[in-house]
Amino acid sequence: MKLNKRVKRVFFEHKATYLGMILLIVLSTSCFLALKTATTSIDKNVADNRIEANVEDANFKYSNTLTEAEIKKYENDFNLDIQENRQIEFNYKNAVLRIRPEFKEINKAELFDGEKLKNPNDIMVDRFFYEVQGLSFGDEISVNGKKYNVCGIFTTPDYLSMLKSKTDFMADGNKFGLCMVSEKTFNALTNTPLTGMRKKELWLPYMQAMLDSKVLRKIKETININLKTAFYWRHKFSRLLYKDRPEVLNGIVEADETYFRTSCKGNKILDKPPHKRGIHKAAKRGLSKDQVCVLVATDRGNHFLEFITGLGAVNGNWLDKYFLNHISIDSILVTDGHKSYVHFCNENHITHKVVKNHRNSTENNSYHIQNVNSYHSRIKSWIISVFHGVATKYLNHYLWWKHVLEDKVIKDSTTLFQTMIM
Repeated sequence: MKLNKRVKRVFFEHKATYLGMILLIVLSTSCFLALKTATTSIDKNVADNRIEANVEDANFKYSNTLTEAEIKKYENDFNLDIQENRQIEFNYKNAVLRIRPEFKEINKAELFDGEKLKNPNDIMVDRFFYEVQGLSFGDEISVNGKKYNVCGIFTTPDYLSMLKSKTDFMADGNKFGLCMVSEKTFNALTNTPLTGMRKKELWLPYMQAMLDSKVLRKIKETININLKTAFYWRHKFSRLLYKDRPEVLNGIVEADETYFRTSCKGNKILDKPPHKRGIHKAAKRGLSKDQVCVLVATDRGNHFLEFITGLGAVNGNWLDKYFLNHISIDSILVTDGHKSYVHFCNENHITHKVVKNHRNSTENNSYHIQNVNSYHSRIKSWIISVFHGVATKYLNHYLWWKHVLEDKVIKDSTTLFQTMIM
């Protein structure tokens, strides 16, 4: 009894203290329950979103481009779903726009407002960038000189906070925005050399076939593609090889021309009578308009340049057009005695050495055109024996192709592929 009275007395003497403690306990319990409920709700939403949007579990970087075959192998071996995280960046006003294609497998975007992508010129933006920039549906965004219409607002699970990089502390819609376009539009924006080409898993085997100088029908049998695709790829890849050429030749430079008979091979409409396959001699003796002039130059570093100059014999105008910016004025040009070379060197103050005899040498044995003539022989032998001649309109492609085959650095299809896309 006395204890109860004492408890009451102490409580009332320190009423404020005890009431404060009781209130604190109630508030703490309420906060705990609220946070517990919110956490449970968030966990459920995250779990649901992870399933619906197929949120990534991890990401990695690879030094080389993975082929379709390699991706499928990794997916089968490790029970994975792999998707390339492709994105490009452009400047928009004072902000950086990070543009990505519409992901269909992993990190699926969700439409927040507006409409989904329908047309090639449609673009979707993230909600934060949309509000900060004061955009409206139908507004135009200029990207790389082309205008795109804002059609909708999207959210994506890998950008819950619109940070440009992981080191940023706060999102800033004035400086960074995330956009999404269709797959086709994205490929056009990237403007990659291989845009629009399918069957990526067959590119490397095809390039290996090119390194092996296989004809189209052999490629068709080996890689299992039709002739039309094999033909298209041959010239698509060949065009990409043009950039793998030296800009300027230096030191002792050999130059000489060789000639190919004009050919309408493959044309449905001929501008001259056909000739029997395997007959590669011109109808007229000597040089004529029936022959295509190929001008070749090489230095002692085994660097080659080839130019299809025109029909008939070489002339000074061709040399000015094709040689002037590709031969150093400090070099020594070694040629035969054709007057066009003499005039070209005199006009451009280039030291000139002329071969004098049938062995293609001058008084100094270091000055000769044996290397360039040997290259002529290899080109002609390759084109005639392997392909039985090529159409004149595609001759450049074969010259660039042969140029790569002569390159000792390119030994496999992977190296060739990297040369094309870099």
